[in-house]
Amino acid sequence: MVVGEGFVVAVVCDGVSTTVVPEQASQAAADAAAAVLAAGAPSQADFDAAFDAARSAVLAVEFQPHADLGPPSCTYLAAVVTGSSVRLSAFGDCRAYWVAPSGEVEQLTVDDSWATHQIAAGMAPAQAYTDNRAHAITRWLGADADPEWRPAAVELPPRGPGRLLLVSDGVWNYAAEPHQLAAVLRAGPERERPLELARRLVEFANAQGGADNITAVVVDLPLQPGDAARPPEAP
Repeated sequence: MVVGEGFVVAVVCDGVSTTVVPEQASQAAADAAAAVLAAGAPSQADFDAAFDAARSAVLAVEFQPHADLGPPSCTYLAAVVTGSSVRLSAFGDCRAYWVAPSGEVEQLTVDDSWATHQIAAGMAPAQAYTDNRAHAITRWLGADADPEWRPAAVELPPRGPGRLLLVSDGVWNYAAEPHQLAAVLRAGPERERPLELARRLVEFANAQGGADNITAVVVDLPLQPGDAARPPEAP
């Protein structure tokens, strides 16, 4: 995360568990993208460059091949927040949510996953999410990924005060629907600061079993000094 004068850059990348050194891939991608976006208020060309830098960083990760694992890979979610807008670049299954002052939660990104594609094709969500292929991702950064894949761009126009959440699937697996996440958020203190909420989301996911990498980013709008926080990623 980069906090600048009037802007915040946050990048969440989640290593793919069926690949070698996924934690190195995710860290390399996040660092590379954040470095490109750190100038603040980037253009779409800058977002494209950040994604390309993340992909190049993943491809440059050194590793020992493993017969049962793929090359280093990760998902990707980048956000640039200013005082009046949020711009996102999403690729994989990390999610961004908008939390209104009323407590209502809106999912801003669409997962690149088997379940999402099946639901779009007409399968009932309950059936899709109970399939053992539900969370198989359909896009990722890595040597075996299609180089033509590009992330989805999302931009939120000014809509008043609110809170942006960026989370890995290690969090949202346990509260997959917006109303379920809203219930988790309402369970905390009334005036919970961003860092406190991020920590509580990590603790919530760990309490549910912590079966996957857990990352949570919380940014409040309008921006205030010190109001953007991400705790260390938890296993």
